Amino acid sequence: MNKIIASFAFLAVLFSAAFLQAQCPMPPNNNPTVISGDNAGSFTLSSNKSLIISAGNFTGNVSILSGTAVVYISPGATFQPATLTNLNGKIINCGTASIPSFNINNDSAAIENYNKLTFTGTIGTNKKSFW
Repeated sequence: MNKIIASFAFLAVLFSAAFLQAQCPMPPNNNPTVISGDNAGSFTLSSNKSLIISAGNFTGNVSILSGTAVVYISPGATFQPATLTNLNGKIINCGTASIPSFNINNDSAAIENYNKLTFTGTIGTNKKSFW
């Protein structure tokens, strides 16, 4: 009887953990530029702009100039920028992100990770940031 109770408790915890994982938020809708395939372009995000990587592999350059700017990586997409400069806004990762060296330039910098995130370089900061 104790084995049955222990087994049931284990299964309940296992299934509860699967349902309690954080859910990825919806993509932002503030003036989005949507990339739906492999792309190596350069993008500068100013106030209230967003870059949505909906599919494919992004290997270009990104400059996030404003605290209200957002880079959103959809499930199944890969964000692997060659350069990431002026990180003042937010990165929301629901796919796979490989982040190179970057500097945090103001208090509004944030990275929200819901899937796979790796740092391939160094992070420079003298400001507070949110992870």
